[in-house]
Amino acid sequence: MNEKILVVDDEEGIRLLYKEELMDEGLDVHLAASGEEALAKLEKDKFDLIVLDIKMPG
Repeated sequence: MNEKILVVDDEEGIRLLYKEELMDEGLDVHLAASGEEALAKLEKDKFDLIVLDIKMPG
């Protein structure tokens, strides 16, 4: 089973870069553009790791 990773960043380019690199390593990558979106995903699913931008609006 692949580890599930949630990448949370308000910059689309950063999210896509993480997605590409982590998927190349065989990981199951999910993306969120905001803290609110990340919380919604966390209510529905479990993740093994969260990569979180610490400076985001809101």
